[in-house]
This record gives sequence, structure tokens and C-alpha cells, in this order.
Amino acid sequence: MKKLLIALLLLTTGSVFADDVRVPVGSDVKNVKVFLNGAEVERSVKATVDAGSSIIAIEGLSSQIDQSSILVTGTGDAMIMGVNFSLDYLRDKKKSPELQRLQDSLETLQKILEVATMNESVFNDELGLINANKNTSGSNVGVNAENLKKVADFYRARSIEIKTKLIDIHAQQKKLNEKIAKINDQINEWNGKMNSPFGTILVTVNAAQRTSLNLNVSYYVNAASWYPLYELHGKDVKNPVELIYKAAVRQWSGENWDKVKVTLSTGNPSVNNTKPNLVAWYLDFFVRYKMEQRGSYQPAAPASMELSVVSGKSADMEDNAVQTMQAVVNENSVSTDFEIKEAYSISSDNKEVIMTIDKHTLPADFSYYGVPKLDKDAFLMASITGWEQLNLLPGKANIYFENSYVGESYINPAATTDTLKLSMGRDKRIVIKRERVKDLTGTKVFGGNTVKQYMFEITVRNTRSENISIVLEDQIPMTRNSDIKISTDELSKGNYHEDTGMIDWKLDLKPGETRKIRLGYTVKFPKEKVVTGLE
Repeated sequence: MKKLLIALLLLTTGSVFADDVRVPVGSDVKNVKVFLNGAEVERSVKATVDAGSSIIAIEGLSSQIDQSSILVTGTGDAMIMGVNFSLDYLRDKKKSPELQRLQDSLETLQKILEVATMNESVFNDELGLINANKNTSGSNVGVNAENLKKVADFYRARSIEIKTKLIDIHAQQKKLNEKIAKINDQINEWNGKMNSPFGTILVTVNAAQRTSLNLNVSYYVNAASWYPLYELHGKDVKNPVELIYKAAVRQWSGENWDKVKVTLSTGNPSVNNTKPNLVAWYLDFFVRYKMEQRGSYQPAAPASMELSVVSGKSADMEDNAVQTMQAVVNENSVSTDFEIKEAYSISSDNKEVIMTIDKHTLPADFSYYGVPKLDKDAFLMASITGWEQLNLLPGKANIYFENSYVGESYINPAATTDTLKLSMGRDKRIVIKRERVKDLTGTKVFGGNTVKQYMFEITVRNTRSENISIVLEDQIPMTRNSDIKISTDELSKGNYHEDTGMIDWKLDLKPGETRKIRLGYTVKFPKEKVVTGLE
């Protein structure tokens, strides 16, 4: 009956002996759990060992394996005696398909360049031949006008043709050399990776008889990461929105992960998991020091000493303590795992692989907003609820509305209330204007004061085919100077917030409807002074 091999192993250095039989084996990646920083790789290994002590050498692994994270379990009629990790600089590297493709492309381009160089040489020789034989007669023979014209025409036409071809050849050579240089750079990059060592896990086992073993090997590498991406799709203002939760995954561990099952985790194994301990907390008096003329610090006289109570022995110590406490408080010890349904291949090239984590349909309320003082367009805003249980992380979001790309936004769950508000873009079918009412805007002087009156008219027209609701925002200036008096003259029933000076109007417009509202205020101040910031 097969025995369960020891699951928890210690890395040892004394379990590998020179006379142990080495059994080189390959392995297949079964699962990969990618953390925000780093990844845990799980491999399956099959091996057959003879009776006695053997070393199962699991080769071709990443050289960046954290040795303390290696765990070997499995089944078979043998006992695991120890586990070691080593770097292999001598093992032949298998040429990757990508490298082979680059080398094939380089060879093809070099052949084309050779042909172009050969044509250049032939045309240059022909041009030299024409130049050397352009005389139509010897020194003792007169020149025939008709022959001279024929030779001149031939010389001119053929020279132009040859030089035109040489221009084309030189342009082709330039492009070929640029492509060859880029491919050489890529090949050098791949060769640099090939020159790096492989990792090898050495598992020492002892078997009573020849037997087959099935091993599971897991380890942690820090050369991997992922971050969230979002897509938000809105069909129209009457339907909920679809949130597509995606991830950009990359790794540069030195080993390729081909068609593996991927789990994404919000955890971070590289973070220190040791519980912090509190130390004694002392209060003391802070003594202010004064500077003497000779440049040295001396305690001030007791009679004029200023005392203040601080936490700790000094102000600097307090600052450091606060920073440490903030780091501890902001640390999140709860992680969420996302199991990706499809298998993915992730090459060790540090290039992003985009995966879909999940899709969610979320209720949303839509409303238009306009700030005509700053922008004449109306903005459609979506107030989204029900997102709190989705374990979202901060990340960029691409916004799509009515089958069109709107733009990019940012989702930050930590800084969001129970309603997530996102802009779904501008709507040119809602026309907004903000204009001065000239007859009610002007400057007058009464006694010792300057009085400035402002009146604005805001016009909104709905050219859409359905009813809309829109919130318009504007403002009245505020002041902290008692010599400046500001009064409101016209608000058109707007909601005025005196503490901020902001005003908002909520309007419901039918298709084709136009609505006008007015905003007026007066500013009074001493005539000999100038007020900045006025419209």
C-alpha cells in the first residue's frame, strides 16, 4: 500500500550525498496563485526511483525561488529525507519559439539586404562603364551630330534610371538595417535571459524497493504581479450598468506558465506577518531652546521657559511614532482570492496578460449635470449602488455608453460612499448657454462706494427625444473682508448654500423644451480700492 509522503519539509544541507543516485525529472505547472506582488507556483512531478537513497532533481525552474517557501508533498512507497535548492549554470537552455522566430526573421532580412547590396554594386559598375565610354569617336575622327544626340539621349536616360534605382536601393537598405538592429536588440535580450541560471529543487528520498512517486511541489517567486482594470458599460439611461472586472497580470520569473489555472489574490506574502508589540508610552515636558549669538544652543532661562506636553521623549520621536502607527493602521490583513475560469499562458517577458475576473450588473440612476460658468456641455453622471460586496480594488476604469467609448475614470472604493458616481461623458444634445444680461449688468458709484451689478441668464434646451433631468451649478462670490458687501438679487428659486456660495437648480425638461433661469448679485466696496476675482 502506498504511503503518504511527509507534507511539511525542512530545507537541509546534509541530506544530499555524492553517492546518491540522481534522477533528473521535468515538471508541469498545475496552478499559479498571483498576488499583488509575487506568485505561488504549484507543479506536479512524476518519478520512478530504485531501492535505496535517490535524489529527484526537478530541473528547469525559476532561479528566483524563495527557498524557505518550498513545499513538497505526494504519494508513493518512499520517505522524503530532505529538500534542497540550487542554481544550475551548465544546463543547456532550450531555445524558445519566440527566439527561434526572431532568428528566422533576422536570417530572412539579412538575405534581402545581401541582394540589395549586390544590386547596388551592379548598378554602380554599370554607371562607371557608361561614364568611361561616353565618347562617340576617337581623337582623329570627327563627331557626327546625329550620333552625338543618340549617345547623349542614351546616357541621360540610362543615368537617370540607374541613379533612381540606387536611391530606392539606399532607402531599402536603411529600412532593412533599422529592422535588423531592432531584431538584434530583441535577440540580445532573449540571450540575456538564456544566460541566467535555472533553479533546481533536489528532493532526497529513500525507498525500500523500486517505486513510482507522484509529487506536488510549490514555491514562491517575487517576480510577478497583477493590478485591477475595469470596464463600465451603460446601454442607456433606463437600464443598469455592466461592470467588467479585469486584471493585468505579468511575470518575469524566468519560467513560462503555459495554459495554467490562475488564481488572483489581493494578499501580499512579502508583507511582514509578525504581530506588532506595544512598548511603554511615556509623557514628558518639551523644553524650547534659544540660540545664543555664538551659534550654540543653550537652555532658555527658567522664568521664560515655554512648556508643552508631547507624546514620547521628543517631537521627532512623536512624528516617527505617528508615521509607524499610520502604516500599521492602513495595512489590510484580509485577502480575497479570484479563481479564473479559463486557463492562461503567461510568458516570462514582463508583458501584461489581460484576464476577466467577473462581470456584474449593477443598478444605476442617471442624471445630467452642467456647470455653464466653466463648460457649456452637459455631463451624464451615473450613481451606481450595490458595488460594496464586489471586493473591488482601486484601479482605472474605461467607460462605454450607448456603444461608444466615453473616456477613462478611476474607481477608488476606499474613498467612495455607498454610491459610486462616475461620469458617462458629455451629451451634445443638451445645449447650455450662460450670457450676461447687459441691461442689468454694470458699474455705478454712490457716495464713497463702487457698486457692481451682475446678472446672468442660463438657457438650457433639450434636443433629445426623451425627458431628462439636469442639475445646473453656479456660484456667487464670497468674501472675508468686511469692507466688501455682497448681496443676492436673483436666484430663480435655486438652492443657495450660504457657507460655500454655491447654487444648484434641478430642472426636468421634455423633448424639445427650453428653460431659462437667472442669477444676479451685487458687490459694493470703497471706490478707492480694487477688488480682484470679479467676473
